[in-house]
Amino acid sequence: MTKRQDETEEHSFDELTRAVADGTFTRRRMLKFTGGAFLGGALSTAFPGMAEARRRGRQNNKHQRSNFGYDPTVDEPVAITSPPTIDVLPSWAVVHLFALPPVGSQHTPNCAAWSSTYGLATYTAALAGNYAPIQPSQQASSAYIYIQVMQQNGVPQNTCQGSQLTSYFHILAQGGTPTMEEAPYVPNCSSLWTAYGSQNLQPDSAFTINSVAAVNAKENPDDVKQVIASGGALAYGTSLYTDFPHYNGDKVPYTGNGTILINPKIGKPDGHCMLIIGYDDNLGGGAFLIQNSFGSDWGSNGFIWMAYETFTTLAQGAAFYVNS
Repeated sequence: MTKRQDETEEHSFDELTRAVADGTFTRRRMLKFTGGAFLGGALSTAFPGMAEARRRGRQNNKHQRSNFGYDPTVDEPVAITSPPTIDVLPSWAVVHLFALPPVGSQHTPNCAAWSSTYGLATYTAALAGNYAPIQPSQQASSAYIYIQVMQQNGVPQNTCQGSQLTSYFHILAQGGTPTMEEAPYVPNCSSLWTAYGSQNLQPDSAFTINSVAAVNAKENPDDVKQVIASGGALAYGTSLYTDFPHYNGDKVPYTGNGTILINPKIGKPDGHCMLIIGYDDNLGGGAFLIQNSFGSDWGSNGFIWMAYETFTTLAQGAAFYVNS
């Protein structure tokens, strides 16, 4: 196949996942798919209703993007360890893309639930079961578990506040959480409380995470790479720059404007949680690939390549992965 053919051929989602599995998923193909075909057209073709969902997302994704639900100035109560190492790290790597859930869209300050539960717990279960989690019945709900955490934190009813990633891992270790089919996310705080404040839903054991470990993403980004190169995704917390909520995917990689986003209600940095799913040493000066929860109309179809320097400058510290 010539270079021109490789650059212009169309790929289906199935072809992409096979390429990841058999080792023929090249860096060029990764950049093509994460830039457009994979995260746009291929997903729309492979997932029924995705194109319509993206259209509705552009129309309805008007929620206020502030107070996303994480305080980056407070350390997570977790021991930082070193991951199992690969002797020679590849210059780029991505997780098993077929096992990622579609990009979610949060409208309440529960980013920690989206990254730890909808993101990491869904990915872990799909990887173990060898399926693509495209249906709500295959996705860990970010809704019910969030209200559980609010109740455990003593938050008043009909009030939604931020939380820490460790709170969700403690619940997931006790038997999982319901699916998105059983506990669908509703984009309103009082509606979440009405739906789940007095419910006692049965968790799906497929989303049980018994062993979670953490690396220091801020000080040891190579440890993050080790986890990704081993096939693991990571949920992490971070500060943000003021241009991040409005990032449209034009600049690759994202470096940011250097001005920390401040939550005006409390006068402290506004934080956010996301899922780290890849890296590339040769993209600009190097960048991490991250799945966000702002909907597919944000960034590059809901994803962002974040420059290494920006990533380490903003990262809170702990990045969590499943320790298999």
